[in-house]
Amino acid sequence: DVTGEVVGHAISRLMEVGAKDVSVIPTTTKKSRPGYVVKVVADKRDAEGLAWEMMRETGSIGVRAYVCQRFVLRREVIPIDVELRGVRGRIGVKVVRNSDGRIVRLKPEFDDVRALAKRVGRPVREVMEYAHRRAREILSKA
Repeated sequence: DVTGEVVGHAISRLMEVGAKDVSVIPTTTKKSRPGYVVKVVADKRDAEGLAWEMMRETGSIGVRAYVCQRFVLRREVIPIDVELRGVRGRIGVKVVRNSDGRIVRLKPEFDDVRALAKRVGRPVREVMEYAHRRAREILSKA
């Protein structure tokens, strides 16, 4: 039984202390009370510390932990130089590769895109599309 502000703060704290991801699902608990299911993805070595942090921040008196296997693709962030409307900038682009080294996804870093969008006075969506095109262009030559 915590406020949305406390849940938001708990998410931030869990990320700060090692969670790979945190999601919150509204639910109904015993006696038809509103509540939250907080899911945290973490390395096994960090699980106990994260459980304690969750209890400390939310007041929960228990945390369930489940072990599962995680499969991830190789990724790296490559900085690309861009120029949009006469404004130069640099955007990090996450490049995801399969086991053969083939690029399977490009994703411009949102914070970099947002900062450039603000500087050029354009919508984030437009700058995101531009950064994606520019990254494909640069990486196709590499």
